[in-house]
Amino acid sequence: METFTGNHVNIHAFWPTKNIEPLITNEIQQVIIPEIIKILPKVGCRVLAVNTMPDHIHLLFWLNPDYSIYTVVETVKKCTAAHINENKMCKKKFIWSEKIYSYSVPNDNVPEVSAIIRLQKGHHANMTFEDEVAKHLQNVERLMRLTNVKSFTIE
Repeated sequence: METFTGNHVNIHAFWPTKNIEPLITNEIQQVIIPEIIKILPKVGCRVLAVNTMPDHIHLLFWLNPDYSIYTVVETVKKCTAAHINENKMCKKKFIWSEKIYSYSVPNDNVPEVSAIIRLQKGHHANMTFEDEVAKHLQNVERLMRLTNVKSFTIE
């Protein structure tokens, strides 16, 4: 395994397919996860955990400080969608949503977040993607109140 050194921050990013359609089949999952593991080192990042659900993906990774979260995730989205479409793995054109949800994860919380990502099927047994986003936004709002932060931006 490649060794990564220097400064980094752990990022948990997740994003849906366009219109939150359940387009990610087991076949697609088996192809895009290894593809993501190959893509991230090319931008100096390291995958810590990755998993998919039929309508979205979760990625926990070390972010290289030379790149933005947006740049890394857009690279992943572009490459994986191209691979799926070029290989006609989806009955219709595969498109990721423009929305990206992300937050930093302290080193102490990486094992917990990794476990949640690995266990997505169980995690979503009683929760839709929309419920998950709402839960994350509630956590952000709670942290804002605790730290007296007045605003934040979601891209």
